[in-house]
Amino acid sequence: MRGQRRLGKVRLDLSLLLPVELRPENQAASTNGADCKLALLAATLQSQATQRFTMADTTHIDQIAERVELLLSRHQELQRTNAQLHQQVRALEGERDLLKSRLNAARARIDALLDRLPANGAASFGDDA
Repeated sequence: MRGQRRLGKVRLDLSLLLPVELRPENQAASTNGADCKLALLAATLQSQATQRFTMADTTHIDQIAERVELLLSRHQELQRTNAQLHQQVRALEGERDLLKSRLNAARARIDALLDRLPANGAASFGDDA
């Protein structure tokens, strides 16, 4: 009793109630109707608890199923987005490689033009004056 007062109201855990087995030989010989009523009450409480928890579990399972479906749809959407981004990356890498090759070609042309210039730039300016 002291522990009950300290902890507050004690809850009856219906999941711990087990149906009582009545042996056929004891039923006929029993003169205690209270025992049978108690067993019937325990069995009724157990079945009600099972039904209540089953209904609650069904609702909980439905909520989990909805969340799983939502996660699956988000996963598929992210996969599609990821595939599109990979395609864009490949396209940009191709464009980058093309621009690099054009830059290298332009550098080669500039180097060729620089090689064609006379070695002494002042001498060519002095000839014109």
